[in-house]
Amino acid sequence: MLNKILLNTSRLFRLKSITSTITVRNICLTNSLKDIFKIQDENDFKEKVVNNKNPVIVEFYATWCGPCKLLKPRLETIVGGKGGKLDLALVDVDEHESLAMQYKVGSVPTVVAINGGKLVDQFIGLKDEDQLNAFVGKLLKE
Repeated sequence: MLNKILLNTSRLFRLKSITSTITVRNICLTNSLKDIFKIQDENDFKEKVVNNKNPVIVEFYATWCGPCKLLKPRLETIVGGKGGKLDLALVDVDEHESLAMQYKVGSVPTVVAINGGKLVDQFIGLKDEDQLNAFVGKLLKE
C-alpha cells in the first residue's frame, strides 16, 4: 500500500513539473509572437490589417500547403526581430475565400505587404531568407 502511495505521489510530482514547464513555455511564446495574429473574419482583417498603424505582412495560406508550412516560421522570425515595427497577419484561404478573392490570391502561399491600408507589394511562393529580408526591408524602407 505504501509503495502505491509513493508511486502515485511520484507521478503527480512529475505531472506537476511537466505542467509548469508547459505554462512557462506558453508565456514565452505569447510574448515573442505578439505582433503575429490569425485573422478571424473580415471585420478582424479590417481592424488589424487595413486600419493598422504599422505596416502589415499578410500571408494567405492553406493548412494543406507544404510551402506555406515552411514560409510561416521564416516570416515569424523576421517579424519578431523587427521590434514591433511590423505585424504579420495569417489568413487561411479555405476559411476566408472572400478575402482571398479580394486580394486576387490564385495560389498559396501568397504574401502581400499592406501599409496605410493599401497594398504596396506582394509575392507568390516560397522565398529564401535573403529575399524575405529584402521584401521586409523595402516595406520598412530600411
